[in-house]
Amino acid sequence: MSNILIIGKIPPPIGGVTTFVLRQIAHMKQQGNNVELFPSFNWNDIKVIINILLHRYDLYQLNSISLPILLFFMVTFNLNKLEIVDHNHSRHFSSNLATKLKLWLLRHTKKVCLVDKHLKGNYPSSFINFVVINPFLPPTEGEKSNAKKNIPSVVKEFVDSRDKIVVVSAWRYIVENEIELYGLTQAVDSFLAIEKKFKNIGLVVCIGDSSFNIDKINYLKTKVKSSKNIIFWEGCSASWALFNSNSLYLRPTSTDGNSISIHEAIYFKAEVLASDVVERPDGCVTYQYKDNEDLQNKIINLLE
Repeated sequence: MSNILIIGKIPPPIGGVTTFVLRQIAHMKQQGNNVELFPSFNWNDIKVIINILLHRYDLYQLNSISLPILLFFMVTFNLNKLEIVDHNHSRHFSSNLATKLKLWLLRHTKKVCLVDKHLKGNYPSSFINFVVINPFLPPTEGEKSNAKKNIPSVVKEFVDSRDKIVVVSAWRYIVENEIELYGLTQAVDSFLAIEKKFKNIGLVVCIGDSSFNIDKINYLKTKVKSSKNIIFWEGCSASWALFNSNSLYLRPTSTDGNSISIHEAIYFKAEVLASDVVERPDGCVTYQYKDNEDLQNKIINLLE
């Protein structure tokens, strides 16, 4: 039995990283390990920090590339026990001093786990401390049951009244370099353009933290007022609870890691349509990113 500390914030809105962290904890415990989560935002965090200083953990798994945390593990002589899971955090690397320091520290960790091989391109060619992992772990039966129970009644009624549904998700409405990361607007615009071609379809827009960029979310809602076929699920913690053989999952992202949501959709036998910005798993259909016409045609083909 190993003592393992997983470092990863668990916010109320559930995104891909949070899903990975929660399932990883359950998976490691099933293997007989003693697993703790940090931070837990209670008095136990003080105990954890003391245990780190006393070297009482056999393995640390960090689900970010945080410079302060990396420095902390360096000064406590724990870098050689630290695994980094890069969920596409390295997309923020640049040619500044902070990034150079991060890369130096990462070279001295136990290893860097990439959720997809394309993320190697974010690192210098001389960096070899990699292992590629699949971030997807199937939900447990208890997780499935809780997810179904937590679908709001209005969303459940909407979904049950449709022959087929389209699902698009984002843990937040995020804009990076003036581009919307999760493509909610593109998904909504494309759905509005094709909805009249079908008698009984619906679009569910799932947003984990709807308190972020409220103005942009409200603007998106005004665009769909004329449609009875679009519903917003705010505070969504498990969009995958909507996936089945009658659903289509859209992943119109501007950049991506190895999306857990895509694997969840495939696992539950939903159709998947994703942007071609990175290599996608087998079972996905891709469209040319930013090409609305291609996106609309692919949605039509899959729904038909």
